[in-house]
Amino acid sequence: CEGCHGKGGNSGRDDVPALAGRDSDELFAEIERFYFYERVCPDVPIRDDDGSKGHMSMCDVVNQMNKQEAMALAKYFEKQAAED
Repeated sequence: CEGCHGKGGNSGRDDVPALAGRDSDELFAEIERFYFYERVCPDVPIRDDDGSKGHMSMCDVVNQMNKQEAMALAKYFEKQAAED
């Protein structure tokens, strides 16, 4: 997650939202929306803008995890301090 969303979920990118400090229920709901393809699945470059490190789709990411892992991630990012 931090490869795109930044350390502790503090994204420094315009094309990737910050996750730090967000409500875990809200984050889990977003994960489920990606899982069920109810949300557009952006394909973004990993950690750089030129794509030299590859691309990642959120739907591909969440479809590799089970429900317990998704809930644990949501709770982890809820506990992270959001940077301004």
